[in-house]
Amino acid sequence: MSEPSCGTVYRVRMRPEQIAGIRSLVDWVSSGWDDAARAADELLALPRDAWDRWLESHREARTMQLLYTLLDRAEAGTNPELVSFVMRHAPSIEVPSGAEDARPMLLTRAAEVQAALKGARSPG
Repeated sequence: MSEPSCGTVYRVRMRPEQIAGIRSLVDWVSSGWDDAARAADELLALPRDAWDRWLESHREARTMQLLYTLLDRAEAGTNPELVSFVMRHAPSIEVPSGAEDARPMLLTRAAEVQAALKGARSPG
């Protein structure tokens, strides 16, 4: 049997509940970004030592979208403390069933940002 070419299209039969589950995950991933940007603004207006308390008192803000937004801001502003904050809180974000890989993916992205920031600070 030969390997499929890049142009091969596979047919996959899915049950309606599988399609609904995928739609639900897409909706979750694509929503909440405006709220996350506002929450990031609010959090970053505080002193660093208040970030953890803020997130604890704003449980609704403990989202993948907020933490990715913070990573973007950390990278743009070369803020390693913000990356550490994201890494500390990534394991506790709420994710829907079927999206459990969101946490390790977020941690991987945080590690990439952390490494890039360390490289930017290194003399050379």
